[in-house]
Amino acid sequence: MQRLPSPPQTFKERDMQYLGENPEDILARREWDGADERRQNEWKRRAKQRLQRFPHLSTDPKKEGDLIRIRDSRRKAEDMPSPAAAANDPLRNIFVVSLERRPSKRDHAIRQILECGLAAGESYIVNAVDGDGIVTQKSLHDKDAGVFPGYVGHNMHPIGLTTGEAGCFMSHYSIWLYMHEHNIPYAVILEDDFEIVNPPAFKQAVREVVDEACNSGTWDLLYLSRYPVSFDIQRLSKSLCIPGFSYWTVAYILTLNGARKLLNADGLKNMIGLGGCLPYESSTTRMEICLFGQMTGFQSWTGKMWMMPV
Repeated sequence: MQRLPSPPQTFKERDMQYLGENPEDILARREWDGADERRQNEWKRRAKQRLQRFPHLSTDPKKEGDLIRIRDSRRKAEDMPSPAAAANDPLRNIFVVSLERRPSKRDHAIRQILECGLAAGESYIVNAVDGDGIVTQKSLHDKDAGVFPGYVGHNMHPIGLTTGEAGCFMSHYSIWLYMHEHNIPYAVILEDDFEIVNPPAFKQAVREVVDEACNSGTWDLLYLSRYPVSFDIQRLSKSLCIPGFSYWTVAYILTLNGARKLLNADGLKNMIGLGGCLPYESSTTRMEICLFGQMTGFQSWTGKMWMMPV
């Protein structure tokens, strides 16, 4: 009797298979990167202070700042783009969300930024809001933040909002607010576990696909990496599509208009896991589910610029 082929694995099944086959990869991930107790206590203290400064990003050099400039000492003045050319460069402003207590991940992210030559503009490490600093619900209420009533996760992660997820949401929210306050036209927003697959081609590929997106119509968000869960809605071109339901916020480009839409949506008071709620299509129903109002999102298909979490 002929055996029927097995159905294709779901993304969750692939993840579980990987974890089962590579337990050493999980064991190697140390929460404190081997820091001693004194250093751990210092990070805990700073995590509480970071939460107190939310939603703003401190740039005061005399205090503990939330934005750490990534500088490339190898670049010469003549290598820098002109002010006119830099103004609308999608790579002009790069923000890498990073927990201070994970220095190995932060260092790896900085090395990739430098390797790709992405430190010519305003490239920053953003000290993330640490979930370890969120002790009680009052910690959120004091910041006018809260969890969406009845939120119990999603089918791939069926638990309520964790303090880590709340910290992640609030970290991205701080960047959206910073964009609004400083009228930043585009921002590349990364999380520090990104991996650039083809560094030499990355810059040019990003600029080309942003030009293509602008020629395709109005857009607010462009995924550089995502975890597709449902079928995409529409293929727009060789490099672009309107994505279906997706997870991950490891890498995306946000416009100023998109940032303001996110800020105006009251999402901070109704937080859910950020990876499952960033708007990415123009359906009114979908936007109501995501809490954020109508937004237009594109997904890049360009293999040269694909980014993924490690």
